[in-house]
Amino acid sequence: MEANAFLEALYNANYERLYIYAENLLFNAAYAEEAVQETFFEAVRKQDALMRHAKPEAWLMETLKNKIRVGSRRRALEALYFISLEQDLAQESKKLAVEDRPFGSISELLDAIRALLPPEDYRLLCRITLEGATHLEVAKELGISVWSSQKRLQRIRKKLCKQLLPNKSKKISENMSVLRF
Repeated sequence: MEANAFLEALYNANYERLYIYAENLLFNAAYAEEAVQETFFEAVRKQDALMRHAKPEAWLMETLKNKIRVGSRRRALEALYFISLEQDLAQESKKLAVEDRPFGSISELLDAIRALLPPEDYRLLCRITLEGATHLEVAKELGISVWSSQKRLQRIRKKLCKQLLPNKSKKISENMSVLRF
């Protein structure tokens, strides 16, 4: 059987089952869609091995489970990182005298971030961190790949750490190595 026909048949036969499984675990349709699409992307990348596999459906399910686990871990680390960044900013501002505080409110902080970032990067940061959008959704909106969305967010974080927390940027940069995608 030709590789494209094999993959198409596998996709048509298994997509709905995989999607339902992912949505039941993740409780989020966008995250489920992203996990299933990443699973099939992996199937395309490893199509030769998949075609030789005794149970391709089982291979897809195991790959999906791994994608769900990795995606959940990544989202948890992103949330932890941004909570950490917020706490670091709060702790730094407590140490300063009232007149020396760089940000009197969240809106001032957002204005400072907006001034530091190009509009497209600011939108990406807001969509993912404040609105809870997935990298897949943002990538579609911006016309870029999921990997580009992830990498761009990583660069935005690094830039903000250097500009907003100059004394903490080395420590945060070291901790960011955990967030490599």
